[in-house]
Amino acid sequence: MSVSLYIDENVGNAITHGLRLRGVDVLSTLEDGRSGSPDPEILDRATELGRCLFSQDRDLLAEARKRNQLGIPFAGVVYIHQQKATIGECVLGLELIAFACEPADLANRVEYRAEAVANAPDLETEIDSAYGAIADLSHLPATLERETQVEQTFARLRELQRREAEQFRQQFEDNLMLPLDAGERILGRSRNLRKQLEDLAVPDSFALLSPEGGL
Repeated sequence: MSVSLYIDENVGNAITHGLRLRGVDVLSTLEDGRSGSPDPEILDRATELGRCLFSQDRDLLAEARKRNQLGIPFAGVVYIHQQKATIGECVLGLELIAFACEPADLANRVEYRAEAVANAPDLETEIDSAYGAIADLSHLPATLERETQVEQTFARLRELQRREAEQFRQQFEDNLMLPLDAGERILGRSRNLRKQLEDLAVPDSFALLSPEGGL
């Protein structure tokens, strides 16, 4: 079960849009008709909906910490400083939290991040390039040469995904206290995506190239 996010009104629309493009379940306070509500009400609403609150408002961060100290339950808050992370870095960090954590991992916790993932966009570009290469190969005629190219590209993709998971684990685990199996959860999601691409890039016609196919 992934984490659903409740986006505070101080967060730019570009972050909300970027998260949706990546398949993250998000709801903004504006969409929920809560724009302008006091911080305690925003946190109460996020908890009522079972959504972790993402905010770039230090006052709301203070409200969450106060509840933590007083033992008042809430769904969890993630804070990233507006001037210490780009839009892309915010989206990457929140995507990690959404897919690598469970709601229980964040309950009653305040996750503070002054800076987001360094150099992650470069590695992400390499992964996107590998996916693109596999998609291109899927349009070529089924030959042994194409099968070799597909296998080599998948091997490269697996290594990139391993590096991505390790990078996320190292850069976020200490600061955000993610679960110890966060990297494995990311890899699991990547394996599912890879399986879908394998089904696309290696059609039934490859059976003709196998020993069972007689060639």
